[in-house]
Amino acid sequence: MYKRTDLDDIDNQRQRKEIPSLREETAAIGAIASGAAKAILYICCTIAMGILLSKCQLDSETITKCEQACSTQGTKMESVTNQRCKCVAADDPSLVPATDVWVLP
Repeated sequence: MYKRTDLDDIDNQRQRKEIPSLREETAAIGAIASGAAKAILYICCTIAMGILLSKCQLDSETITKCEQACSTQGTKMESVTNQRCKCVAADDPSLVPATDVWVLP
């Protein structure tokens, strides 16, 4: 007949066999959840970059407005972005001559 300690040993052996499978299952679920979280993060970052890049377009109307604003103050336009217009004094020696103006898209 089985003694109580033998039954405990059998139960312990069963538990040892079930625990690794439970740990493996938990690890697999964790890996899937981690992968899903990373995928969502990458998708969100891609969408955010797309929105930022689509708003970075500089049109000729913005450049014209900046030039007009600077000329009314007696200054010249040094640089312009879609968010900022920078004017400098017309007699500033560091100012690039108007014939050498480069416009980046």
